[in-house]
Amino acid sequence: MAALPLTGRRGAIRWHYYTAADVLDYTVTAPSADRPSWLLRGTVPAGASDPYKLTQTPLEFVATLTVGSVLRWPVLAVTVEAGRIRATLGPPGALA
Repeated sequence: MAALPLTGRRGAIRWHYYTAADVLDYTVTAPSADRPSWLLRGTVPAGASDPYKLTQTPLEFVATLTVGSVLRWPVLAVTVEAGRIRATLGPPGALA
């Protein structure tokens, strides 16, 4: 049975405490038999990403679930083109 994707309205790719990219209307898909990594897809508003920060490490995707509750994934690779973001993610961390 396939896992349902996690969808949300607002998240961010972070480099330490800096925002490398704001991510809107995102979908995070769990690994599958043909894709061993988590996958993030979403929208990046114009001017809401920093190409330099997106090349730094470590990066993490932070999905806001509720006020004061987030889920975090390490970012393994990321591309932003024409307002769309696609990232390969590692396993999610614990709720914080």
